[in-house]
Formats: sequence, structure tokens, C-alpha cells
Amino acid sequence: MQYTLTPEAFQDLGDSLVYLSERSAQAAEKLAVNMRHGFELLAEFPDAGRARPEFTQAQVLFWPIGTYFIVYWLKDNQIEVLAILHASRDLPGLLTDRFSEDSL
Repeated sequence: MQYTLTPEAFQDLGDSLVYLSERSAQAAEKLAVNMRHGFELLAEFPDAGRARPEFTQAQVLFWPIGTYFIVYWLKDNQIEVLAILHASRDLPGLLTDRFSEDSL
């Protein structure tokens, strides 16, 4: 199975990498590698993630990568990464803002 990142997820990842690289190039590189491995794992095992109803009622799955979550769903027989968010953020608020009931 293949995976894709939505523009929003790509922006999330870019923002996280920029933030980390300003503090530690090594940490940013480690996150990039770990995310790529996470995407590849989810492409191979798409049901590995789990729903997190405490964060959103949207029909999405979460996969942890360190202190980040990959938020994804299966669409058109591929993994579509919808968001990449740090666990310390207001996940219910961010996900409510990002996912309208009509879009999911």
C-alpha cells in the first residue's frame, strides 16, 4: 500500500522540522527518519493505528512517533496522512478546527 501526505500534514511536518532544527539539527534529522519509518510501517500495516475518541470523533487513526502523532485514514486503497501533531498540543481543539464533519 502507498501513503500520501495532505498539504496540511506536509506543513505540520515541515513546521515541526524547522522548529526542531533551530534547536538541534540532530533531533530534526531523527524526527524525519522516524516519521518516514512510521509512514512506511503504516503503509505495510494500515490497521496498526487506533482511534482516539478522546481527541476526535472523526473516523481517523493515530500512530505515535515519539511525542508526535501521525493522524491518518485509509482512502482509495492508500494511507492518507491528515496531520502530524505534537502530543503536548491541544489535540481536540486542533482536530476540531481541522476536520469538519463534512470532510470526514
